[in-house]
Amino acid sequence: MKKLLMLTLLMTGLFAISQAQSVFGEQASLNLVQADAVIEGTWESETHDFGQVTQGEPVSHTFWVENTGNQPLELTNVKPSCGCTAADYTREPIAPGEKGYITATYNAAAMGFFSKTIVVRTNNEDERPTLLRFTGEVVKEGR
Repeated sequence: MKKLLMLTLLMTGLFAISQAQSVFGEQASLNLVQADAVIEGTWESETHDFGQVTQGEPVSHTFWVENTGNQPLELTNVKPSCGCTAADYTREPIAPGEKGYITATYNAAAMGFFSKTIVVRTNNEDERPTLLRFTGEVVKEGR
């Protein structure tokens, strides 16, 4: 009877050890997959010069970003530098190899040169924010 009890305990212990190795092995492989995850976007251009624009006539430019990583890219925070600029952007995740956009619209109300920015943050927490910049000069009509 003692031999049967010892054999049962030994088998139970071996089974528990093999299950623990299986669980830890799966955990390690999950971490490996996460370590290979790349969230990255490449901008076609981060600057735009409108040149001369007519006062009171809003102008727009679209900045394009391509997801060059292997995970979905999300534009999580898009902030224009002032109230004279509006930004429309891709709100759904951008699949690897696909493109997203940010369209900046400047109201062109004030005469003179302007330089405006849009700060863009993504779901890549290790990456610094991208600074999109556009410039130009607002002139009176007919100039």
